[in-house]
Amino acid sequence: MRYESFVLETPRVSLLTVVFLLQVAVKIIDTQHGRQDYVVKNLTREAKLLSMLQHPSIVRLYETIQYGSVYYLVMELATGGDLCTHIKQQPSGMLDETTAKLYARQLVAALKHMHSRGIVHRTAIANDNYQ
Repeated sequence: MRYESFVLETPRVSLLTVVFLLQVAVKIIDTQHGRQDYVVKNLTREAKLLSMLQHPSIVRLYETIQYGSVYYLVMELATGGDLCTHIKQQPSGMLDETTAKLYARQLVAALKHMHSRGIVHRTAIANDNYQ
């Protein structure tokens, strides 16, 4: 599985046809690597669940494309890296209280949105990555 960034011309239709240049991330999964039934099952579930969610703190899924054994998930591009790396890069190795509260509010709002649609995030459990 890998992510790549692309600029796609995506037509959005309303009264006038307007073309937006949209920078996206593309998650590429080749089902020939690994157990195909497991990969396809989880890929299908991920796409279905992401399509149910529209929240400012959750990456949007724009399109799912299959070409042979390769699936492409065209998603909103989230720049800036992951939270764990961001925290470790802070001079003190931790976030200041104001920033931590802001991030916590965003995380709780996203989880609340997911739960309101009957979705529970499997990795929303504390783990050893933040020690």
